[in-house]
Amino acid sequence: MKLAKVIAAAMVMAVSSVQVHAGALQDILSSGTLKVGTTGDWNPMTMKDSATNSYTGFDIDVMTQLAADLGVELELVPTEWKTLVAGITAGKYHMTGSASISPARAKATGYSDSYFSLATVPLTLKSNADKYKDWEDLNNADVRVAATLGTTQEKQVKQYFPNAKHVIVEAPAQPFQQVLSGRADAHITSNVEANKLVAIHSD
Repeated sequence: MKLAKVIAAAMVMAVSSVQVHAGALQDILSSGTLKVGTTGDWNPMTMKDSATNSYTGFDIDVMTQLAADLGVELELVPTEWKTLVAGITAGKYHMTGSASISPARAKATGYSDSYFSLATVPLTLKSNADKYKDWEDLNNADVRVAATLGTTQEKQVKQYFPNAKHVIVEAPAQPFQQVLSGRADAHITSNVEANKLVAIHSD
């Protein structure tokens, strides 16, 4: 089944690494290890190969270089979006890869300077592209919009589509799978992931 982007409008967000206070730097240097929490489910930023238990992606490249610059080893710690910040405050890892900036996250942790920007876009089946030409077309009681629990996109679904039915899935389930299976009419994601998904599911 074919996925298509609804590109009538998009929200642009800055994305940074999330990190705890400066005291963590001393722990990183003294232990010789930079621990980074990563979800492994956001293509092309962080992707986990279950067969090899290894990670690839832009975030992984950034954190690998950061560890090299610090002269320490990199340890990637599996986490989920719903516990992304909690893992930092609980001391499970020193920082995460890219995460959109929000006041709630900023209260608990700190942010690096943003290292890229992205836009939020809806994805739907190509057969429904004419039906959902604008964001407002999704804000109807008979429309089901999916997102992942604990993400910025979950908040956006609830904020911008209050009249729609919200299909909030928990990792490792993926919201685009809800669209492909017919359990949702659209889902909200970043433009970088949307481009990958449209290319993969173009047949």
